[in-house]
This record gives sequence, structure tokens and C-alpha cells, in this order.
Amino acid sequence: MFFFLLSLIFSETHADVQEIILGSWTVTAKHFSGKEEFPNEESFNFISRRTDTRSIITAQLFKTDVSDTVFNATLTFDSKSKGKFILTEYQSNHFIKTIANFDFSPILPPHISSVGDWGDDKTFNSILITNQIAQLTLFDKNSLNWTVFQFDKVGDAPKSFIDKYFSWIFLFVTFILIKVVVDIVRRIKTWKVRKEAEKILQEQEKQRRMKNGKKKGKKNH
Repeated sequence: MFFFLLSLIFSETHADVQEIILGSWTVTAKHFSGKEEFPNEESFNFISRRTDTRSIITAQLFKTDVSDTVFNATLTFDSKSKGKFILTEYQSNHFIKTIANFDFSPILPPHISSVGDWGDDKTFNSILITNQIAQLTLFDKNSLNWTVFQFDKVGDAPKSFIDKYFSWIFLFVTFILIKVVVDIVRRIKTWKVRKEAEKILQEQEKQRRMKNGKKKGKKNH
């Protein structure tokens, strides 16, 4: 069981991130500030579509209608990895700006995550919890402000065992890994204490023998 978990942790993700992202999502954005006790909440819609190029999809974040778009983006996927892509934004002056580089491999099952810089003044932490649930958190580098975007896929029922029982599987895997790590740390600490004690005893024995040798030398004289 343990070696099976390790093989999953250190392997490349088999999840096709492009297939997961494609489609329609409802988005709840919670804006947190160090000055306010409760977050400000907004609702959006997110839709992504295929293009003629297999490795590229387009995406829009909008309020209630695509005419009220707040973010136009292109996701360009790495041809050698299903979990890597570059997010670029189309701005009003037709300028294309690179926003972030995502890398959802390797994985810590059962979810996959990616972290990095978002633009010039933010960092991000993104998690694909299941095929239907995702989360993107943006942290401001120059303040205590951050925003959490919760994505829920529209009209797509859970398909896999992991999708249905994600929470229990995640807790079980986490518990096993923590237990193993704690046991290893405990064994290492015990070994170090034992070695240190043996070293002290050996030093004390060495000093005792030296003292006894000096006493015998004085008696012989």
C-alpha cells in the first residue's frame, strides 16, 4: 500500500487537464482583505472552448452574459504533458500578456495542484480537486489581500469513484502518509538519542581509564 502511494506521488499526472477545464463553470469569488472581517463575494461564469489547434483552448470569465466579459484568455498546452499550459490574456488594445504558467504534474493524489506567479504583482495556488470542482487562489504580493475563486462545473455529474468519495479518500491518504512520516521521524530521533548516549558513555569510559592509568603510574613511582 505504502509503495503504491509513493508511486502515485512521484509519477506524472494521468489527468487530462485540458479535458477537465473544457466546458461551462459557475464561479464564486471571495475577496479577502486584511482590513475587513468578512469577504466580499461575487458570482461569475466561466466557459472554455476548443480551437482548430488541439493544444489551444480559449476561455472567458463573465458576469451573466458573454457580452459582460471581464477576462479573455487563451490556454496553450504543452504537447509533451497533459498537465502543463500557459495562460495568456487578450486585453482591449489587442495586447497579449502572459499571466501564468501552470504545471499540474507531478501529483499528490487524489487532487492535482499548481503554484506560481500571476502577472507581476500576485502569486497563485490552483487545485483541481475533482473533474467537477476546482479552486484558484490569488495572493497580492504587496498587501494582505487575496481572492479565492471556487469553480463548479455545470451539468456534469460525478463520473469516477474519486469524484464521489474524494473527501474520504483524501483524508485516508493524508492520515496514512502522516502516520508513516511521524513514525520515520520518531525512529530517526530515537536512533540519534541512542547514538549520542553511546558516545557520551564511551567518552566517560575513556576518561575513567585515563584517570586509572595515571593513578597506577603514580603508585609505581
